[in-house]
Amino acid sequence: PRKRSKSQFSHKTAIFEERNVKMDSTQRTKVRGTPVNVPSVAGRNQKAKERLPNNYSFPQRLFVILDEEEAVQKPNPVISWLPHGRAFMINDPNAFTETIMPNYFSNIKKLSAFRRQLNINGFRQLTKGADSGAYYHELFLQGRFHLSRGITKVKNKNKPKFDASSEPNFYKMPPIEEE
Repeated sequence: PRKRSKSQFSHKTAIFEERNVKMDSTQRTKVRGTPVNVPSVAGRNQKAKERLPNNYSFPQRLFVILDEEEAVQKPNPVISWLPHGRAFMINDPNAFTETIMPNYFSNIKKLSAFRRQLNINGFRQLTKGADSGAYYHELFLQGRFHLSRGITKVKNKNKPKFDASSEPNFYKMPPIEEE
């Protein structure tokens, strides 16, 4: 097999190699068919906004937050995926604002601004059932980092009206299978 030149590697892979971020082989994912390394928890003492690529969108940064918080496996996580992997919950809003947001977002200081970004990116908040208060998006699924690239900002004109009576029941859906 032919060796690939440095220019043939994915842009994101090159960024991570450049910054010498420690990676686990288990934390590889594919973006448009190209392997891309997602930073592991090993570099967690360094602020995430310094080690993540600048071109990561809000949903991609949020995905990294959830994966890193899950990898730490605290008894009471500040933010976590729900068991079905189709939504996430902010379990401790104060700790999230004080400890996690400053590490990942330089421009978002308040929880209300974070929620505004969720809304702008098309995330919906569940208002009833076991998952009340959780946020979901059809392209934001646990273990599917590559789908988060497809999340785009929603214009107010194109934003569909949300009817709380039509909220999905994720527990009736088939489980998300690992890729």
